[in-house]
Amino acid sequence: MYLKELRIWNFRKYGVREENAPGLTVYFSPTFNLLIGENDSGKTAIIDSIKFTLGTTSDDNLWLTEEDFHVNKDGVSATELKIECILSGLTSQEAGIFLEWLTFDENGNYELQVRLTAKKREAEAGLPERIEKSIKAGSEISAMRLEGLAKEILRSTYLKPLRNAESELQPGVRSRLAQILRSHPAFYKKKSFE
Repeated sequence: MYLKELRIWNFRKYGVREENAPGLTVYFSPTFNLLIGENDSGKTAIIDSIKFTLGTTSDDNLWLTEEDFHVNKDGVSATELKIECILSGLTSQEAGIFLEWLTFDENGNYELQVRLTAKKREAEAGLPERIEKSIKAGSEISAMRLEGLAKEILRSTYLKPLRNAESELQPGVRSRLAQILRSHPAFYKKKSFE
């Protein structure tokens, strides 16, 4: 399974195009992908949109904030945002795990659409201003909350940008290598039910 396509509406730098088309659509290769660009060109927004939607294996606290909502050229902040991750190339075993959320592409192959939506809610009835976030999977008209094993399988390993190689590549439990290996199936602890 791989991330085939990412669509972003009103998230950070990326607003909405005409007829409510996503402000950004990124197509990914099943083998290798590389994001290159100048500072402040939107690379981090692309990576963070995937992290917010699919989750990570690290202990990061991922909270949407007011700053995550797109501000248009007139200085008006969006009140809603949406991020879609479309995964393709599912094996039969993966399709079985995600069965209730599956859709099909134009060639009849399995696809998994995972969608994060968030709305700003104003203070009301004693509740403070807040951001309501929902992550669902499946076609947009019949999407259901993604839970359990299915949600765990989608979590990705995120390695923060390498700023100081000498100190950040030191061995240890929280090292970059440990983060990668911790998410590999060969290192899962098997639960005993005896």
